[in-house]
Amino acid sequence: MIAIFWMFVLSHLIADYPLQTDWLVSVKRTWWGLSLHVSVHLAMLIILAGPALPTLWRYLLLLAAIHYLIDSFKNWLSRARPQWINGPYIFDQFLHLLSLIGVAFWVHANPAAEQSIAPFLLSTDWTAFLIGLFFCTVVWYISERVLSHSTPDYRLEVVARRWPRIGVRTLLFLLFLWLGKQAGLVALPLLLLPYPTPAYRNRAIVTDVAVALVSALLVFAAA
Repeated sequence: MIAIFWMFVLSHLIADYPLQTDWLVSVKRTWWGLSLHVSVHLAMLIILAGPALPTLWRYLLLLAAIHYLIDSFKNWLSRARPQWINGPYIFDQFLHLLSLIGVAFWVHANPAAEQSIAPFLLSTDWTAFLIGLFFCTVVWYISERVLSHSTPDYRLEVVARRWPRIGVRTLLFLLFLWLGKQAGLVALPLLLLPYPTPAYRNRAIVTDVAVALVSALLVFAAA
């Protein structure tokens, strides 16, 4: 059950972040744009399912249908309350997470399906590593860009320093993985290092150290 859940999570992160371009974000407010977005999700699920696809295809179609319903609700909410930004974004991702958990439990509750699942495209270790890597890089960049809308100056800094901060978070993530249980011991001293963002330096480095550490802890928990 755990392995299939993490496979679902990795598929969601890839399809909802790096594969969801700004253009796709704008057109998914239409039925055909949303259908395209959900098709990307379904394609990613099919790819990562690998040899397990013959057993899981019904569940993958269900996840795609649920995703369409959740995003349709978010589109309606955005039109009804355009001033709400943070709430709909967080609630949307929360509902997606619940759907991934629910469908994974459903597969687990079906002994025939659970026992006949072939190995996925990626091992659990690689899946966990990629979840952590995507979370601390592109997922957090997009999330912080959305969640910082109320502080426009900082939001501009987030966009302007996108790649340096993603690079730093990647290095910190790999460092924390290498250190293992000792990762938390070096998190605080890292706050004293120079940082590639002159304005909002303290906010940026505290955020990035915390995100990289949480991402590493996710890998330890999933592996």
